[in-house]
Amino acid sequence: MFSKYTNTLGFFAANEVINAANSTRAATVVKALIRDMRKYIGKHVNRPIPVGYSAADVAENRREMAYFLNCGSDDVRSDFFAVSVSALKKIEKTPKTMCSSTTIPGVDPLTLSNLDGIRR
Repeated sequence: MFSKYTNTLGFFAANEVINAANSTRAATVVKALIRDMRKYIGKHVNRPIPVGYSAADVAENRREMAYFLNCGSDDVRSDFFAVSVSALKKIEKTPKTMCSSTTIPGVDPLTLSNLDGIRR
């Protein structure tokens, strides 16, 4: 496991999974991966290691994905959100109004219970 190396600064839960305007339904899976990786790190690693997501350059949902992955309790939130430097715009702290089920159509950002079968 890479956590034994002191230069391991973080892990990506996923890389460019949401890669089109119509692929945002996968966001709940990415959030579940972040949650599960954090849980595993907490149990098996003797130091905190950040977990994040690397986003594709999809202008239609880049900001919404950053907000979505920053919503919720600390055990499900992304520690970092990586984007292409050419696509980077100022992504400010997630406003509370963005943490709602209307942020991304078809996605409930705070409830991952529908993924119980996936995370095992």
